[in-house]
Amino acid sequence: MPSAQAYAELHRKFLKEHRPKMYAALKKDGTLEQHVRTIGQQALERYETIEGQMLTSKSLPQDYLARVKKLEEIPHVAEEIVLHEIVLPPNA
Repeated sequence: MPSAQAYAELHRKFLKEHRPKMYAALKKDGTLEQHVRTIGQQALERYETIEGQMLTSKSLPQDYLARVKKLEEIPHVAEEIVLHEIVLPPNA
């Protein structure tokens, strides 16, 4: 399971590399650390919500092997959604 700190560091790196003006502005006004911590926490909460919803979904297959395969995919799918929506947003 990912951590809030790992998501925060990914977001910091993303800002530094892909949104340098935003990174510089946050750093200049002293809010960078709080911003990345907030993003990290939001990302972790979203991950936990998505994973929980997927694990309790009524659409999980009844067939044992198909069910196991689907259950193994859930963390990866949840991670991709969180990265795309929160940590590495295309329109940040």
